[in-house]
Amino acid sequence: MESMKDCDWSHKEGGLVSYSTNYNNGKTTALFVYDCKSRCGNFRFKLVYSLDGVAPELTDMNVERPLGK
Repeated sequence: MESMKDCDWSHKEGGLVSYSTNYNNGKTTALFVYDCKSRCGNFRFKLVYSLDGVAPELTDMNVERPLGK
């Protein structure tokens, strides 16, 4: 099985699954969930951004595999 860094990402499909914002203890964050189907399998990416600065800043990323069968 190939690692993610060795995968040919030019052959993929999928896209944004959901988007949400959260305000808690004076901090605003945004959660983006993407699904990606590639030659290496199916992945779900969860990206958390802080929206409190001048520009959005990636604060956390989680990749789940495999996604479905």
